[in-house]
Amino acid sequence: MKRLLIAVALLFSIPAQAAGISLISEETSDHPAVILIKGSFLKGEENKDVHWFTGLIWTLKKPAIICLDGNGGVLLGGIEIGELIRQRGFSTVVDDHTACASTCALIWLAGKERYVGKFGHLGFHSARTSEQPPQISGPGNAMVGAYLYQMGVREYREITFLTEQPPISMKWVNLADMISHDIYAENFDPSQPRWAWAKAALDAYYRDSRNAIATSEAKAKD
Repeated sequence: MKRLLIAVALLFSIPAQAAGISLISEETSDHPAVILIKGSFLKGEENKDVHWFTGLIWTLKKPAIICLDGNGGVLLGGIEIGELIRQRGFSTVVDDHTACASTCALIWLAGKERYVGKFGHLGFHSARTSEQPPQISGPGNAMVGAYLYQMGVREYREITFLTEQPPISMKWVNLADMISHDIYAENFDPSQPRWAWAKAALDAYYRDSRNAIATSEAKAKD
């Protein structure tokens, strides 16, 4: 059984930059905390990712906003984080012009309230085996199906929609697609006053990240 779980943990894995889990806006009396999960969950890093996320949310008193931007990675780490998000009643957000695929999209489904921007995209596919070329994994899809059930995605039509894509490709969907398949989601409109503070935190994070990269590249050229 242990070997099976290890194998299934790799079914969603793809080479990518490691996941970064960052607190980008502190919890205040007016607003919940904003946490950004960006990148991919890499093999061997899943325990550290879950531990780090648990540490960030441990003292929070309000349901946090979890922003997502990534292309997947190790399945088990994502499922554990998704379960924590659901247990704490957190909301999940995929911003405009942002893609959240595979394991990242499964985490998004954990939100008590799920938001996606008009120009945001979610990517889903079936679980795969570790062999080459990859094949659809029955045990992997069973694990994903059980997780989806926990997240309130319980109808055959809904589950099939999210898992029918072959593992070597991706089904990209948007807000309208989710709603048309009766999967709860709401529009994330950063122009609305209710989201202004969260959007400002995201913009500041990405601006600081770009500046840090530019500074690092400039020093490398010196």
